[in-house]
Amino acid sequence: MDTWIWIVIVIAALLVLAALAWLITRQTRGAAHQRAESIRTDVRERASDFGERTAAVREREAEAEHAKASADRMRAEAEGLEQDAHRHRAEIDSEREGYRDALHRADEIDPRTPPRDT
Repeated sequence: MDTWIWIVIVIAALLVLAALAWLITRQTRGAAHQRAESIRTDVRERASDFGERTAAVREREAEAEHAKASADRMRAEAEGLEQDAHRHRAEIDSEREGYRDALHRADEIDPRTPPRDT
């Protein structure tokens, strides 16, 4: 065979190889593009859900802050009530002691009351 036939065969083989490489690259790029679009779609769906979940978390945080503030108010009110109760208890105890002292004096004054052992 002549040299020009070999040259044509080599050129044709190179063209076939180049065409195959181009097709493979195109298919690979197409598959990569499809995978990328799938990832983007998935991320968009998740991001939408993320926004809803973030709003729900913020709402729960606000509820927790409100509950904390309410608990703090109730705790302060309870402390105030406890202080009032202690003050009233001290007043009652003092008053009771005064009654006992008055009864004791009355017993000491009354000649008909037998003497107590103290």
